[in-house]
Amino acid sequence: MKFLWLGLLLLFTFDVAAKQARVALILMGQTHEYWHALRAGANDVAKRQELQLLNMDPLYENQSDSQEGLVYRAVEMGVDGIVIAPSDSLMLQESLKYAMEKDVQVVLVDSGLSINSDIPVIATDNFAAGQEMAKLIKSENVAGGKVVILGLPTKVASTLARVEGLVSELKGHATIARHHLDLLSIGEAFRVLEQIESDLLTADVVFACNESSTKAMLSWYDSRPNVTPKLYGFDMAPTILAALKSRELNAVAVQDPYTMGEKAVTHLHSMLHPHPHGQELKLEGMSPPFYLVTPKLLESQSYDKRLSRYLKTTH
Repeated sequence: MKFLWLGLLLLFTFDVAAKQARVALILMGQTHEYWHALRAGANDVAKRQELQLLNMDPLYENQSDSQEGLVYRAVEMGVDGIVIAPSDSLMLQESLKYAMEKDVQVVLVDSGLSINSDIPVIATDNFAAGQEMAKLIKSENVAGGKVVILGLPTKVASTLARVEGLVSELKGHATIARHHLDLLSIGEAFRVLEQIESDLLTADVVFACNESSTKAMLSWYDSRPNVTPKLYGFDMAPTILAALKSRELNAVAVQDPYTMGEKAVTHLHSMLHPHPHGQELKLEGMSPPFYLVTPKLLESQSYDKRLSRYLKTTH
């Protein structure tokens, strides 16, 4: 009798596992704090919703071809859904179209594609974030200065949007110089900075539009102690938080990747389990907030509790 019950329990366990939806999570890379936080949010929801989440990220953010291959691999594995942060808004269009033709549900997270599509996107309003950063730069700096933008993107839609927002707000206020650092490693970015040193030394403001370029710029300033930084960055990490506290960084625009990961997997779960009465899925409220964090804000500790949670994870 004991063995009979054990056999029934095993059959039940296998039956539940067989019915558990499988979702591939394909982020841009594994090396940044931002992706660690997004993955944590996605995994927490997957556990609550009893989804089997397969983490399939490439190692580095500049491996767009790896992402494309991972999409095809996920489809071949028979996944029910894919949550992906596209590192190339053009290259992934065909592979994602193929996935949807195979009845795989797809949600884009952090960044969209370069064309309008019906694929839902869970992402920060990066254009608005760029605009708000520009307003802060204008309030803290004299008009007519020189702003150097690091990380002008060619592939990532979200980064392009934040640069466009910044430039639209600074138009007529400052001279703008742009340099390409997008998706480079910190070491590679640092070598590019050395090549554009003359531009950096004459800049009134430097805006680094992602985590790697912000870290690289902080390293560049550390190697030149006689240069006074006027640096504005994007995204949070322990070194960036320390630079804010020591006032080496004027401000940083911080997204909420944990909430982004939660919302992306929650929305995919809703797509896999549609409302019985056919109610249309709504994306209202699915765009996570962003925050402009300054040394003064950190000292006051008057920030949102969600930002507080994220700051704790980056210590």
